[in-house]
Amino acid sequence: YDRATELEGIGGKFFSMYVPANFQEKSVPQPNGEAMVFFDAPSSKPAIPVRVVVQGDTTSTATVIEQSYTLEMVKNSEGAKGFTRSSLSWPGVQRAILLQWTVTPPGALATDEPQRHWQIMAQVNDRLMVGIVAIAPDREFDTAGLAKIVETFRPHA
Repeated sequence: YDRATELEGIGGKFFSMYVPANFQEKSVPQPNGEAMVFFDAPSSKPAIPVRVVVQGDTTSTATVIEQSYTLEMVKNSEGAKGFTRSSLSWPGVQRAILLQWTVTPPGALATDEPQRHWQIMAQVNDRLMVGIVAIAPDREFDTAGLAKIVETFRPHA
C-alpha cells in the first residue's frame, strides 16, 4: 500500500513532514508553552484512530538518551511488549533515538488488539528536543503508511 501520491507537506513550529490528506490536524497547548500537534485518521476501531503526534520541548534538561531510558521503564511497567531502542542518524539533529513497542491500551479487554507505537526522540540542539509518535492498531500500522510519514519527519529549531 503506497500513499506517496496523496501526501501533503505540513510545517509546524519545530518540524516539517508529509502526511496523507485524509489525516485531520489538531493542536493542543501544553503546560510547557508549546503545542502538541495531532494528525488522526480513522482505523478499523472507531475509538482508536491511526495517529501521529509531534511535540517540541524547550524546557527539558534531560537528554534524549536519558528520556528514552525513562520512557522504557514507564512503558514496561505498563505492560509494553517487544520494546526496542535504537540510535539513529537523522537529518538536522545532534542525536535521535527510535523506540518501538506494542501495548494493549488501559481499559481495553484482554481480547482487544494491541497498539503498535514508534517514537523518535530527536535532540535538535542543547535547548530543543522534538518528538514524533506514530500509533495504530498493530495489524494496521503497516498498511496505514505510518512508517512513510515518520520517514518524512524533519525536526528543526
